[in-house]
Amino acid sequence: MDSATAPMLAEMQNPDGTPKVCERVWISSLGSADTERTGKLTAGFGASQNGPKIGPEFTFGIYMQKFTDAPILLIKTAWGGKSLNTDFRPQAPDLMCSMKRSSPLSRSEGKTSWL
Repeated sequence: MDSATAPMLAEMQNPDGTPKVCERVWISSLGSADTERTGKLTAGFGASQNGPKIGPEFTFGIYMQKFTDAPILLIKTAWGGKSLNTDFRPQAPDLMCSMKRSSPLSRSEGKTSWL
């Protein structure tokens, strides 16, 4: 297990490995499955192709409920077949040609090198 991501995984899973359910975070998700899905936030509200996935809304909801005691409503609209990694990145020269991952040391410092 990657020691850098182990704390985030612990936030996402119960001790038995099942996904946690955010008791104060409700989601309405439209577009990532054939029908609108609603309920308490947990894993499975990501894309539904080839089985349910975990989307960025899961960790966003986990961390938002740490900052407020109020109920939280997430409204998600999504287009199928899109990726945060490629479809929503800012335009930059030669961005689509290559991206160089930085060394483990600089990654731990929150830095990324772009070619």
